[in-house]
Amino acid sequence: MKWQNFLVVTASYIFYGWWDIRFLSLIILTSSFCFVSGLLIERAEGNRKKQKIINTINILLNIGILGTFKYFDFFSTNIETALHSLGFEPDWITLDILLPVGISFYTLQALSYSIDVYQKKISACHDPIAFFAFVSFFPQLVAGPIERATNLLPQFYKRRTFDYNKAIDGCRQMLWGFFKKMIIADNCAMAVNEIWGSYQYQSGFTLLLGGLLFTFQIYGDLVSVFPVQKQAENKADNFGGFFVNQPKILVVGVFDISVWGFGCDWFSARPLCADTRFYFLADVPCVPF
Repeated sequence: MKWQNFLVVTASYIFYGWWDIRFLSLIILTSSFCFVSGLLIERAEGNRKKQKIINTINILLNIGILGTFKYFDFFSTNIETALHSLGFEPDWITLDILLPVGISFYTLQALSYSIDVYQKKISACHDPIAFFAFVSFFPQLVAGPIERATNLLPQFYKRRTFDYNKAIDGCRQMLWGFFKKMIIADNCAMAVNEIWGSYQYQSGFTLLLGGLLFTFQIYGDLVSVFPVQKQAENKADNFGGFFVNQPKILVVGVFDISVWGFGCDWFSARPLCADTRFYFLADVPCVPF
């Protein structure tokens, strides 16, 4: 089992580091913070105040890394632009670094583990190889969805054996995912790019058709990955699916994230309008203490 997990970690790190090996240090750092935090929280059993401090420090460290690499240049550039518009000439600092692929996914997935340990929803992991495999698992590393530790981590504690029937079903599901991406999404994208590239010369009907095709393009791009991912793990259905709300002729994307409840929801999902079922996902964790 450990060799299986070691192979998963090795393959995941090769997959992630192939783009830029320097960013491997971030996923290793995030994984280490959360793994050690889980052990410290378990060791501080009975001392809720100490557990709270450990959990808070771990959250701040990981959100700090995420904020620095994902949002620092964004806010820095916009503040500089705003000050320029007011007549100021600030000598502003920007990091000018590439955004690490999938940093939001693996950061929040790792945090889900330490928060679950803090809230006693899962026992602390004592196997670093299994935990690092959980955080870096390559089928969902750069595209999500974010998986709860209570669902995915226990799968790395079990020995996996080949099952012919599951393999056949997996290949069938993967082909269905490839069909959605390569046949539906990619072909819709060619028409959409042509329409939007000269939208000022198009008729109203053509623009409406472009909007409809774009809907199917997004549908194909988003949901095509899930049948492929599901064959690699027993995934919780975090990302629901797209469907057409026929009475209102609305194309709706529903993110089923009730599984992320921590007393408060890990992500907040709320309806935009009272008479529709369109939800949006707020990328802000709400963590109760």
